Amino acid sequence: MPHPLDSFFAPESIALIGASRDHEKIPGRLLSMLRKNDYPAAYPIIRSYAIIDGLKMHKSIAEVGQPVDLACHHPGKAVLARSSKCAAVASGTP
Repeated sequence: MPHPLDSFFAPESIALIGASRDHEKIPGRLLSMLRKNDYPAAYPIIRSYAIIDGLKMHKSIAEVGQPVDLACHHPGKAVLARSSKCAAVASGTP
């Protein structure tokens, strides 16, 4: 039986909200590490780019179209709104 925290400590899929092509920024480093380690289900979310380093970007978490176990986002003014959007997508009401 899976533990309730498995999706946090061992997620099968991760949405990286606010992905960056800049490897000096935290979101860029996270994306780089996920790709370097061949993480099978990483979904970068950013409106500014369609592709970063050959990887398709999603404009919103609702666009992913797959279940997401863990959503990581860089702190900022929009964190509460992004968290609400993640909850809506998870509950099936985007």
